[in-house]
Amino acid sequence: MSFTSVQFALFFPAVFLFYWLLPHRLRWAVLLCADAFFYWAGGQPGLCWALGAAALCSYGAARMLEKSKGRGKRRFWLIVGAGGPAALLLFFKYTGFFLSAFSIGAPSFLFQLALPLGISYYTLQTVSYVVDVYRGGLRAERHFGCYLVYLTFFPLFLSGPIERAGSFLPQLRQKRGFCYEQGLSGAVLVLLGLFQKMAVANNLANFADTAFQNPASVTGMSLLFAALLYTLQIYADFAGYSNMAVGLAKMLGFNLTQNFKQPYFACSMREFWNRWHISLSTWLRDYIYIPLGGSRRGKARRALNLMATFLFSGFWHGAGICFIVWGALHGAYQVLGRWTAPLRQKLWRLVHISEQNAFAKLLKMACVFFLAGFAWLFFRVGSLGPDAAMPASLSTVWYILGKIGAEFSLSFTAAANGLVMLGLTPVYLFRVAFLCVLFLAVEWCGRKCGPDVLILRQKTPVKLGLCYLLVFCAFFMSGAGDSFLYFQF
Repeated sequence: MSFTSVQFALFFPAVFLFYWLLPHRLRWAVLLCADAFFYWAGGQPGLCWALGAAALCSYGAARMLEKSKGRGKRRFWLIVGAGGPAALLLFFKYTGFFLSAFSIGAPSFLFQLALPLGISYYTLQTVSYVVDVYRGGLRAERHFGCYLVYLTFFPLFLSGPIERAGSFLPQLRQKRGFCYEQGLSGAVLVLLGLFQKMAVANNLANFADTAFQNPASVTGMSLLFAALLYTLQIYADFAGYSNMAVGLAKMLGFNLTQNFKQPYFACSMREFWNRWHISLSTWLRDYIYIPLGGSRRGKARRALNLMATFLFSGFWHGAGICFIVWGALHGAYQVLGRWTAPLRQKLWRLVHISEQNAFAKLLKMACVFFLAGFAWLFFRVGSLGPDAAMPASLSTVWYILGKIGAEFSLSFTAAANGLVMLGLTPVYLFRVAFLCVLFLAVEWCGRKCGPDVLILRQKTPVKLGLCYLLVFCAFFMSGAGDSFLYFQF
C-alpha cells in the first residue's frame, strides 16, 4: 500500500482516529493492528514468517544477553540475535546473486525469490537493537508487542528512516495527548512529500526512463539529460517518502530521524553523506565503520574502513555488480576527498579565493552534484528490470558513457533533439522546469531550518498560498507512477 494511493488515504485517517480516541494503554495494539493490515495489504502475507522469525530471534537473544554473564555466552547470543535476521536477508536477497556468480546449478525458483516487504530495513533495526543491548546502552524490551510495533511501524516499514530502538520505544510508552502544533508540522511534511513524489519525481521518471529502458534508441545528449533528471528524481522520490513517513509519524505523536538535509547543496562528498539518507549513514558509521576501527588506526586503515563501509552500503542496496561499483565510487570519493583536502586548501589560497566565498561554494556544490550524478548512473543501471532493452550490467554503463562522450555537443540543435527524444516537447519542458525550480527553491530557502518549518513560520495568507500551490502541483501536475524507487531495495 503506497502513501500516494487511495487505499492509504482511507487507511490512515481511520488509524489516526482510533489511535487518539482510545486510552494510552491500548495504543500499541492499535498500531500493531495497523501494521499487520499494512503488511497484509502489501500482497505478501505468506512471507510474514520471515518477519516473525527475525522478530523472535532478535527479541529472545536480547533477553538472553541481559541474563548472560560470561563473555562467551554474550557473544553467542549477539551472533544469534544479529546473525539470524541477517541470514534471512542474505537468503532472500542474495541467493540468486551468489549462485549465478559461482555458476552453481540450482532450481530456478531460488533465482526468483520474492523479497519480503521491508526486510532490508527491519533487518538493520534488529541488528542495531541487539548490538545496543550487547553494548549495554539499551535495556532489552520486555513487551513483545511493543517490540513488534518498533519493527513494523507502518510509516517506516518499507523504506525507513532506520529508527533506533532507544529512540522509538520510549516514545511509544510516553503518555501524551494530541499536540496540534506537532500534528500541523506533520501534515505539512506529508504535503511536501506528496509534492516531491507525485509532482517532481513522477514527472522526471516519465522522461528519464525513456532513455534508460532503451539507451540505443536515443542520442547521447538524451542520455546525458536523462542522467541529470534521474539525479534529481531519486532525491525527490526518496526524500518525498521520508518526509511523508516522518510527517505521518508526527501526526501520531512520534518524532523520528530527519533523513535528508538538502544533500545537493553540500560542499563536499563527506558533507553529502551527512545530509543524504542520514539514518543509514549514521547506522553504517555506528555498526560498521567504528567497529572496524574508524579513523583511530592511521590513514591507511581509515581508507580501508571507509571502502569496506561503502562497499557494504552498495551491496545492501542490491545484489549486483553495479551497486557494488556505486558503493566503491562513494568510498573512493571519501578517501580521495580526505587525502586531497590539504592540496585543495592550498589551491584556494593560491587563487586568493576564500572557501566561504559564494562562487567557491557554488563550484563545490556543482562538483558534488556531478560526482553524485555519475555514481547514480551505476545505481540506475543496476536497478533495470527484465523489461529493459539492455541488461543491468557494467557493459550497459560503459555503453551509455561511451555514447554520451561520442555524441556530446554544445549546439542548440543537438540539445533540442536530445530533449525531444525523451519526450520533452516545449510544453512538457516548461512543466518540468517549473516543478524543478519550485522544488529547488523550497529546498534552498529551507536549507537552514527545514522546508516545513519555513512554511509554518510564514504569515497565514502566505502559508495557505504555499500549501495550496503544493497541493495543486501534487494532484493536478502529477506524473504517472505510484511505487517509490526504494521499495525495491
